[in-house]
Amino acid sequence: MKNPVFSDDNTLNNLIINSWAYPVLYFDTDFHLVYANTSFLNLIDPDKQQVQGKTLEQLGFPENKCKEWHAVLKNVYNSRSAVTIDSTFTLSDDRNCSFRLSLMPISNNADQFTGVSVFISKVKFILEEKQDKNEDEFLKLVEKAPDIIAIHTDEKFVFINSIGLDLLKYNAKENIVGKHLWNVIHPDFCDQAKARIRKNYDASLLLPAVESRFICSDGSGLDVDLKSVCITFRGKPSILIIARDNTERLKKDRAMADLNNQHLNLINAIPDIITFKDSEGNLIIVNEAAKQFFKLEGHRWEGKTLKSVTSNVYKKKSIALETAAVADVEDAETWKNGKLTVFNRPIHDQDGRLRHLELRKVPVYTSDGKPKSLITIAADISKRKEEEMRLRLLEMAIENSNDAIQIIEINKTDITKSKVIYVNDGCCKMIGFKKEELIGFNPRIFRNMKSDKTAKDLYHDAVMKNKSFTMEILDSKKDGTKFWSYLSMTPFFNAEGASTHWIGIKRDVTEEKEHDQNIKRAILQGQENEKAFVGRELHDNVAQIMVGAKLSLGMLKATTEKEKKWLKEANENINDAINELRILSHNLAPSSFKHANFINHIERLLKSINKNKQFTIILSADELDKISLTSELKLNLYRILQEQLQNIIKHAEATLVKIEIRIVENYIKMTISDDGKGLDRYPEYQDPY
Repeated sequence: MKNPVFSDDNTLNNLIINSWAYPVLYFDTDFHLVYANTSFLNLIDPDKQQVQGKTLEQLGFPENKCKEWHAVLKNVYNSRSAVTIDSTFTLSDDRNCSFRLSLMPISNNADQFTGVSVFISKVKFILEEKQDKNEDEFLKLVEKAPDIIAIHTDEKFVFINSIGLDLLKYNAKENIVGKHLWNVIHPDFCDQAKARIRKNYDASLLLPAVESRFICSDGSGLDVDLKSVCITFRGKPSILIIARDNTERLKKDRAMADLNNQHLNLINAIPDIITFKDSEGNLIIVNEAAKQFFKLEGHRWEGKTLKSVTSNVYKKKSIALETAAVADVEDAETWKNGKLTVFNRPIHDQDGRLRHLELRKVPVYTSDGKPKSLITIAADISKRKEEEMRLRLLEMAIENSNDAIQIIEINKTDITKSKVIYVNDGCCKMIGFKKEELIGFNPRIFRNMKSDKTAKDLYHDAVMKNKSFTMEILDSKKDGTKFWSYLSMTPFFNAEGASTHWIGIKRDVTEEKEHDQNIKRAILQGQENEKAFVGRELHDNVAQIMVGAKLSLGMLKATTEKEKKWLKEANENINDAINELRILSHNLAPSSFKHANFINHIERLLKSINKNKQFTIILSADELDKISLTSELKLNLYRILQEQLQNIIKHAEATLVKIEIRIVENYIKMTISDDGKGLDRYPEYQDPY
């Protein structure tokens, strides 16, 4: 029991207790008397004033009463609960009296047991020699009290202090003194007040504070915290009211309640799982996300442990026990750390599905350092874990890929400042560089485009226009080794739709390229072999047959002029046929290019197609015989030129043909042009872009 009267003035407390008509005692834990009010002193001996620190025996109580009272005091001490008994007592002047003892345990602000208070009521006679003097002193003092202090007798006001007049908005005491109590108590609180009055008269104890409401003189309401106790005032049983204006407190309480509601709404709006536990591990607050995760709708969880809740909700008890056990271990570790502690662990929900949670647990302490509550904020990171796993698998696949994979951070303002931010192991193996030699550098190191203007233009155009592109380039390794690669570049766009990076995938296609070249060589060689066979057949067989026919015609004798004419025309036709066969066989099976001057072969080809002088042919060529050209390359160039000249003859209707053969670094560049009709005469072949 705390201080029975909420006043900051101990003198006021003592005067109020001394004004009570019934004796009041206070014993310490050793059952020595610490305090006794005036009514008790008057009851046992009007002249006995020094009672503090004395036992019942030292106060002159009979032995039988001392034993009786000691037994009751020990009962209250051991049980920490109130006890009421009826007893009798013979006073020092041999008068007998009966009374009721109400004993209550007393605790300090730290809830430590300090003693027992004893209220003596229903005494058949009471010495009141000093009552009037005590009442006058009491009334003078309560005028200065900061709270409303009023007394009512027979449910009518007989006294009210000045602060009471001000708060209830009365001009003078006579306007309220004599007024019926129920004209001042708000109707909503009348039943409460009637019950307390009955309890006051029955127990003669100071009742704890309750919220109540008075009606002021202007009809407005005044919210108060009210305490009351039964006293004797002017010789009559009366009720002392002590009321404190709690308007500001209620405003603060309402503001605090609103703030709490806002906090609860905020907590409920957070998608993370949030729980509050008290120091014993019982749930205090559970937000909506937690209710959904643990499926708590329709289940009581307030004041229960997580183990108790999950045991009732989870389908599998083993999962519930495991979940609660792990949570208990984490809670204990958090309290031990005394600060924010983070945990990452898998947890099964009530359906048995495995979920990954990131838990942040925060311990909260009271002002004196005692554990108060534990806040847990758990984010469901299952999707993040799945994504991390997917990314790890993807990274593993990329790292172990034989293709070279690179990620480039693009600087469109100055493309030379673009830099590589990632390369896989396959890239290092393919081009012979270490990762530290590539990452952070300009991606030019990947490309061998110095002499390939088309490739450089394609790359630059694609970067500027955010277009994917593919190309086949002759690449080179760090040691200068050449290899063919197939490069695919794709832009990466951020959330705003801007391309910030490029992902490049490069594949070594040297073997495929060589395989294709071998196939092409085989096809070309087969074609050449076929042409050579046909050429030889035309030259060695058909031409010889034509020569034989010519000899046979020469043996014929013409008898008439007409026959002579026929023989002459036949010989000329056979001669023309033999010449055409020789030209055709030569074109089908030209001489070997191993040792002959390649340009001479070109000139003979041009002469053969222009025997009628229908074209002006301009040939401009570098000294190709000064460089090492394979017979295969010479034959390919020869066939390309031969095919293009045939197209010009058949389709171009040209009169001028220009042929350029140049040596450009390690390449042979052959350009064939004419002044005939081009593709612009055929709209169906035009490039729509």
